[in-house]
Amino acid sequence: MFFKFFKLISNQKGRSTLLIISFCSIFISSFSLFILQSVMNGLQHNLKSRSKSWLGAKVYTFNEKVVNKEIFSTFSVAADEISFESNLEGIVDLNGVISPALFRGIYWTNSDNVISKNKGASLGFNLSIKAGVDIGEKILISIPHVVDEFFEDRPRVKSVFVENFFESNVSEVDEYHVFVKTNSLEDLTHVKGANLLRVFGDYDNLKVKSLLNKYGFSNIQEFSWEKTNQSLVYALKLEKIIMIFLFSSLTLLISQAISGGFLLLFNRLKFDLASLWVLGISNAKLFSSSLSFFTIFSFALCLLGAAFGFFFSKFIEIYGGNLMPSVFVEKGIPIYITYESTFISIFIPFFISSFFLFGALKRVFEKQNHLTTIRTTS
Repeated sequence: MFFKFFKLISNQKGRSTLLIISFCSIFISSFSLFILQSVMNGLQHNLKSRSKSWLGAKVYTFNEKVVNKEIFSTFSVAADEISFESNLEGIVDLNGVISPALFRGIYWTNSDNVISKNKGASLGFNLSIKAGVDIGEKILISIPHVVDEFFEDRPRVKSVFVENFFESNVSEVDEYHVFVKTNSLEDLTHVKGANLLRVFGDYDNLKVKSLLNKYGFSNIQEFSWEKTNQSLVYALKLEKIIMIFLFSSLTLLISQAISGGFLLLFNRLKFDLASLWVLGISNAKLFSSSLSFFTIFSFALCLLGAAFGFFFSKFIEIYGGNLMPSVFVEKGIPIYITYESTFISIFIPFFISSFFLFGALKRVFEKQNHLTTIRTTS
């Protein structure tokens, strides 16, 4: 029945043209939604990856403790990349420009994005431009809550020289983080030892926590990147939801055009349906067969649209070149494909088109009177 129905509507030129117009809209909806999600997922994934490569996927804070090479080597087994640091919030004086800063003194690290073994201070590129500081100039760093009682509770100040600049393409790091020697922080606080462990890449959380307890780290607290950047995570999720909502609304408008095309198509099929009814096929059977045909065909087109979207995404990822404007961090078009985005790109167009298809088909069969149609032909 299914193949006979397909042959019936495809042999006539006018009917097949209407069918092609209606189903091309479904194919384009699935194809464009797949491309849109792949690019947006790529931009968001690269943003998270850049941020995690500098801030860490997980951060463990604890009271100051001296970390030796043996401890560092043991922790390196539990995580791909780690960094034992002394992190203190304070103020940096850049040629009279006062700016809040997070001072990061690195004791041990095996991460490429953590600046260690520097003799002076490493500033973010954005911070250096804002203050007009150049390499070799002296800056003042201080921690307001660390004071000298002998000098009437004045904050301790340490002068360091700017050794180099770095650019992370993460606004928080470029404008707020300052890498300094651990000795400089020890001179300010008169306390020696790391107070923070950053973990990058893949890691075993249970193993890291057990090692922290084993080596006597006290007052341990852990913070994931998602927990520390809750507002950013929420904004990215909201951005994705709004994008899908807007596209779904656009698909609804397209589906109304599809529904109109189906109505015209079914109106032309009324004589064929009447002839099948005369041959003994019930009206309910005609309705279910028509609905099954168009539903299966719609789902196949959604699958085909997602498949074409997949191959086109891979094509522009490999051969797209530098298509993005110079103001963007991403020069090429980033692509990141997930099972969730594939599922959405297939089933949202399918469910919307199926809803309008069912409505159009039901409307036609409710108004269809096969006896009247047969009388008009005679």
